[in-house]
Amino acid sequence: MTAMSTTEVIGFCDNLLQFMQDNQAALQAAGVNVTGWLTELNAQKQAAVAANAEQEKLKADLKAKTAQTKAALDLAYQNASGKLDAMMGVLGKGTPLAKQVARLRSGVAKQRAARKTGAPAK
Repeated sequence: MTAMSTTEVIGFCDNLLQFMQDNQAALQAAGVNVTGWLTELNAQKQAAVAANAEQEKLKADLKAKTAQTKAALDLAYQNASGKLDAMMGVLGKGTPLAKQVARLRSGVAKQRAARKTGAPAK
């Protein structure tokens, strides 16, 4: 793999293709038939351009899908959290059943904190 950027590689290929076209007669006289090279390199460049365009579209699609996923997760969490709060209010915050339902949310928070610190969740 080259250390050149996509733009640099495409520009290099374009410049070489142009050079071969402009100097085809001189190269032919020197014993180099560039006709096949022109066809091959042009096809490879076009394949690279198409692959890059597809990759850029996929990057944009992924960014949009990430935002959509985050929004869906946020909505689901807010909905679940609101229902948990409502159940705790109806049951009475100090009751055993309300404490049990409250642990559903706090358990997730403890697991997340444990993952961040590397400590076991309690």
